[in-house]
Amino acid sequence: MTQFNWKRRQSAAWALVLALGTMAGLAPAHAEELSWRQTSIRTELQGMSYVRRGVAMFANGEPATLTFRGTAKPPEGGRQDFSGRMLMRFEDGSTFTFDMQGVTQFGPAGAAPTMSATGRLVEGTGRYAGISGTIEFKGRGMDLMAEGNLGDIFATGRATYALNK
Repeated sequence: MTQFNWKRRQSAAWALVLALGTMAGLAPAHAEELSWRQTSIRTELQGMSYVRRGVAMFANGEPATLTFRGTAKPPEGGRQDFSGRMLMRFEDGSTFTFDMQGVTQFGPAGAAPTMSATGRLVEGTGRYAGISGTIEFKGRGMDLMAEGNLGDIFATGRATYALNK
């Protein structure tokens, strides 16, 4: 007949509770989603580095200003790679920032270029403190000479994120 070792079982149970508690603390927070439409215009250019400024309107109706600091590679074969960092600033002072890499595709003469990019959320303040996640971005260029044009790129963005506070 084997003896039941309560002390060993109790130690194993506490180890399991500790492990599960640790894993729960490390698990990512529930993912949320943000989506927006934006327009921007290039406000600074120095070599292949540039700054774009504009406004975004989020799906919930909330506006934000945006600043994108980017670098483009020389065009090659009807496309141009770019990368940069975008800052979204909200009326309450909260911000989030993401890094992205993408490509601009140029079509035939007279056709608007298209852009697509992906990236990672890297920091946030206020209600976005501790933000992490991914972004997707799609846009198209517009005719700078069109009457009433207030931007040369119109785009949509989507972020899947968690707040790790």
